[in-house]
Amino acid sequence: MSNFNFLHNEFPEIWKEAVEAEKYAIVAPKYCVVLCRSAMEKTVHWLYANDEDLEEPYDTKISSLIHE
Repeated sequence: MSNFNFLHNEFPEIWKEAVEAEKYAIVAPKYCVVLCRSAMEKTVHWLYANDEDLEEPYDTKISSLIHE
């Protein structure tokens, strides 16, 4: 059982990476962090694509998207 099963139906790509990250949290924490970052990036890009109130900044690096 995963903490991220609620994502499975609506966000399968994000769910897949979150579950894999969770699986590796103890045994391979560096790999876990890479997967967490990837899941976060996919989530932020989804937000910009689906929330009309968010305007994508000129600089589309993840740090700029988060701080916008």
